[in-house]
Amino acid sequence: MIGNDIIDLKLATKIPKATNKRFLNKIFSETEEKEILQSSNPELQLWQFWSMKEACYKLHQRKFNLSRKVNPKSFVCESITGSDFNQVIIDDHIYHSFTKTANESIHTIALDHKDKGYYTMVMKNETNPKRLFLKEFAQCFGYKTSTLKLKKDSLGIPHVYNENTLLNIPVSLSHHGKYTAFVNALIMS
Repeated sequence: MIGNDIIDLKLATKIPKATNKRFLNKIFSETEEKEILQSSNPELQLWQFWSMKEACYKLHQRKFNLSRKVNPKSFVCESITGSDFNQVIIDDHIYHSFTKTANESIHTIALDHKDKGYYTMVMKNETNPKRLFLKEFAQCFGYKTSTLKLKKDSLGIPHVYNENTLLNIPVSLSHHGKYTAFVNALIMS
């Protein structure tokens, strides 16, 4: 299972949130809030945690086929010393996440096991990101682009179909501001 989240930092940081106690208390645990406030860049740390929570929420929702219900304070972010991965704990489930921060964006990929392979695509200002994703997906798995469709189910979870047949390849879609990101597993689920 996979999940991902993309954040357009220019859009996210227009109105600073790291000094908004009410916002921090609603979204973050005491430990996370303390880490945000002690960070050399509190705004960036806040959005990195937010991205981790969102990506892991999407994975958790897909894994258990849950309806949409976000309670970010109950998703606990933890750093793993000496690793590129961090983890997010939701109930009794531990998910691994990898966050890449660029000048203008934050992108987090969440996995239920850190050794699974995945393919990711991040686009900026793309007019038809779904078409481009399906083209890359087709090349990756040997399908014809013209036979593929990307549809969300009743829970809002995206799935790829080939000639109207659901493919068991987990896909995660995220967009914010000028950015769109797709992630898919490289193996069937």
